[in-house]
Amino acid sequence: MEGQIDLVYEEDDASLVVVDFKTDAVADEAGARERAEDYRAQLALYARALELATGRTVRDTVLLFLAPGVEIRIPHDERAREAAASAIAAAADSRAQRPR
Repeated sequence: MEGQIDLVYEEDDASLVVVDFKTDAVADEAGARERAEDYRAQLALYARALELATGRTVRDTVLLFLAPGVEIRIPHDERAREAAASAIAAAADSRAQRPR
């Protein structure tokens, strides 16, 4: 997976929110919600990387689908942190098994 965080902002409680802008061709909120599932792992990885880099808590991740102007907020909770940790471990295992 490759990418970059588009926007990070701080909430009143000092937690962070990761925002990713999407230009996918979705027409409405239902389409955006369906497509958001495809990005769940990406957002979890972005949020976990930011937590590790800053030592701060990411509370939420947000997908902003530009065409329909729809915001999908996904909590960065323990489930998301576990998914990110599993993805990182799987990538490390895959890398370790490559011939050198």
